[in-house]
Amino acid sequence: MNLFTRSAVAIAITCAAGCGNAAERAATPFTGSYAGTVSARVAQGHGKAQSGTASATFAPSGGRDRLEVKASIRRANDSGFVVHGRPVHGGWQGRGGPLSLVVDRAGRITGGGIEKGHRIGFSGQLDAGRMTLTVETVQLAPPGERIVFEYRLTRPAPAGQVGATAAGRAQATGACRRRVWRTRNVAAPGGGMVMTQVPHCLD
Repeated sequence: MNLFTRSAVAIAITCAAGCGNAAERAATPFTGSYAGTVSARVAQGHGKAQSGTASATFAPSGGRDRLEVKASIRRANDSGFVVHGRPVHGGWQGRGGPLSLVVDRAGRITGGGIEKGHRIGFSGQLDAGRMTLTVETVQLAPPGERIVFEYRLTRPAPAGQVGATAAGRAQATGACRRRVWRTRNVAAPGGGMVMTQVPHCLD
């Protein structure tokens, strides 16, 4: 099992960075999905960072909320996590086993804990349109390398609201100009299958 896979098994939490003004952050709905990219690198190492696709979904679950993060770096859904929580004082608080994740009312993401011999830390930012998350994991015993996961996720724009500004930005950067979201049946972390939305670039 390679280094990235071992760390992904221990965690692989995402998280969120965003810009946006205070009004956007105050209106952040802790529902729906974000999707984008994830990269993983060994801190202070010389190897090339590995990258893949990722998603984060807030959904109701048995009277509580669930935040499910999935990443596909070497293979489909090879890392991810699930945190159960609820909105609190304009933010969101959740826990998954020994790990905690908190989004304050300004959209700042913090948290962490110790999971399967790894110290894990979360930091990032969340608003109504964007989610960025940095996850750092350090093997404790025996002492190991520090691996940093960087998530860069966005919420898909409602139909008809993708304006000329977004199109111009995509054209200038060579990014995807037309993207659609399609539902796929994929393997879930820990086993089983789930239906989730994945982005597809048309041109």
